[in-house]
Amino acid sequence: MFKLNNKIGGNKGLTFSILSLLILLIYINLILTNYVFNKFIQILILISIFTFEMLSIYELNKFNVCIGKESCKNVLRIRGEFTRKLKNLSREQRHDWMNVLQVIYGYLQLSKYDMAIKKINDLSQITLSISRVYKLTITPICLLLERKIKEAYNNGIIFIFNVNNFSQVSYRHVDNLTSITKSLEYIIDKILEYNEYNYREINIEIFEYIDKLEVIIKGKFDFKIGNEFLQNIDIRDDCIIYRFDLVGITELNFT
Repeated sequence: MFKLNNKIGGNKGLTFSILSLLILLIYINLILTNYVFNKFIQILILISIFTFEMLSIYELNKFNVCIGKESCKNVLRIRGEFTRKLKNLSREQRHDWMNVLQVIYGYLQLSKYDMAIKKINDLSQITLSISRVYKLTITPICLLLERKIKEAYNNGIIFIFNVNNFSQVSYRHVDNLTSITKSLEYIIDKILEYNEYNYREINIEIFEYIDKLEVIIKGKFDFKIGNEFLQNIDIRDDCIIYRFDLVGITELNFT
């Protein structure tokens, strides 16, 4: 088990980033309803957004010192992989949200206020789902699910996540991570490819236990699944259930 002398800033940084986005969406929503702001309130909102973004950058770049020579090697390896994925995610986020603001601005220019409000409501739901998946302790799975939430929205589907975490730690690494993420990505891609029932929203519930992960995708899906992915799956009339044993768990406790 590893110990760090300060908290990993990844999850905190993502939380600050999500908070800044929520404030921005609320601000735009109020503008659409012709809410009148005085200059002090407008400046306060902009300062809040800027502050949360700065806190996000700070937390994502905090350095952590490990205790124990063998632990250091493993911690640095995990942190290297984690940092690389966070950098890629940050680049994608900047691009995504710039596109979103351009779309909303376009609707406002054309006086299509209903479309702008619908876009904001959809993004609020997406942001809420993204914040929920970060309750999981296996961060690479969180990053994968965030990417799939955005892909689904681009395909006209909103994934609504509910996460139940029964683990007592903040971050865990598992040896069978590649197998888990490969299976999750496969089944989600199948759903996006063969959405024959034209679901507008798909509810996904995740239970993270000490030694296993259970993913329940609600809905009826009629498509064939490759043999290599059949081992952990239970296909029912109203849902698909994936169960994964967590192998070789490494827990990071904070002091």
